[in-house]
Amino acid sequence: MPMFSPAIMSKALSLVTKQLLCFNKCGHFDKGIYSPLKEDVDMKRKSPKQYTERFKKEAINLILEQGYTVQQAANALGITTKLLYAWRKRHEAENKPNALTAFERQELLALRKEVKQLKMEKEILKKASAFFAKELL
Repeated sequence: MPMFSPAIMSKALSLVTKQLLCFNKCGHFDKGIYSPLKEDVDMKRKSPKQYTERFKKEAINLILEQGYTVQQAANALGITTKLLYAWRKRHEAENKPNALTAFERQELLALRKEVKQLKMEKEILKKASAFFAKELL
């Protein structure tokens, strides 16, 4: 009897176990469900495609300036309508007259955080000065 390495035996056992689990509801083995190659492909998750800001702006311009519907623009560009709706929504939010830019929003959050910190420090100093004032009397 030939000797196999533990790694080979483990892989073989894994394949057999998975094949045994591929019985359909009637109890018959369903060969179409399991494929070692398919499993390897399914295990890897596709990374989302990154689109440039220029591409996004041009896609939005198809809708807003050239009169395409979202469905027509999405089909022409080979993207989903959900993605195009999200880009349009973000574009409209950013282009409101009173809307803050991304930099301004970030700066506002930092300033709010700083104000909160300063208020806390002020309260601590008030309490400390009151404590020392009582001690001096």
